[in-house]
Amino acid sequence: MNSIFKTIFLKLIALIFALSFFFANVYAKNHDHQPEIMSDLVVYDLQGRELSIDQLEGNVVLLHFWATWCAGCTKEMEHLNKLQKAIKKDPIIILPVSEDFKGHKVVEQFYHAHNLRNLTAFIDPNNKLFRELKISTLPTSIIIDASGKNVAIIKKPVDWTQEKNIKFLKKFVAQKTSTNQDYLKLLNEQKIFSGKEKTSKKKNTTKIIEIPNHAETYLAPPETENEEESSKKQASKIITNMQNKELSFKVKRPINSSTPIEQESDNDEKQEKSLD
Repeated sequence: MNSIFKTIFLKLIALIFALSFFFANVYAKNHDHQPEIMSDLVVYDLQGRELSIDQLEGNVVLLHFWATWCAGCTKEMEHLNKLQKAIKKDPIIILPVSEDFKGHKVVEQFYHAHNLRNLTAFIDPNNKLFRELKISTLPTSIIIDASGKNVAIIKKPVDWTQEKNIKFLKKFVAQKTSTNQDYLKLLNEQKIFSGKEKTSKKKNTTKIIEIPNHAETYLAPPETENEEESSKKQASKIITNMQNKELSFKVKRPINSSTPIEQESDNDEKQEKSLD
């Protein structure tokens, strides 16, 4: 009996240790576990315009580092897109920062492929900010509160559609607002989807029957008829006209000759015999 309790106790200790390690990794702050001011952080939108994190003071900022080639990033970006739509009235702004070395083109293609209409898009040229913050893995998210302090660093993919994760993010909100004007301004300025939707044009599959140049035509087709119908009517008229014409074949005979053809041939034979 004692051995059973001992085994259960050891398992509980191991579980507590594992959980503490997990939360230390997911919700760890900086190295000394003390929030610090995140100042002079600069990212760039897809048009190359600079944005300082200081400009978003008063908002909770979810600074999310990702890349299009990162296997664990795709699903989280889709979750972040849903999250931003759900919290668009709260003073919370998600700033996805791409670490793609190919630049803005692949990021824009990714946004269109996954229909990320609610997210803003930023890049980190030469991975400057990535190295400055000593980030070592993707995806990584840093939560910055309304006062500009980093209150959490998350070094693994997170399902941001789960209620517990949304509550964790919202607890850093200083005051509620009816609309987040800063987020709407950023989203509208970027216009990632504006004018990019391609409308498919239907091809004209109507076959045009050309009438040969030597064909005989009489009347111009009415304006209300299409070319195919008028061509058929014209062709029908040509055939009708040919059928109505009288066809005659004449055999030419010598001029002023009233002798039948058979009789003329007999006279020729008689002349040949007399010559013999």
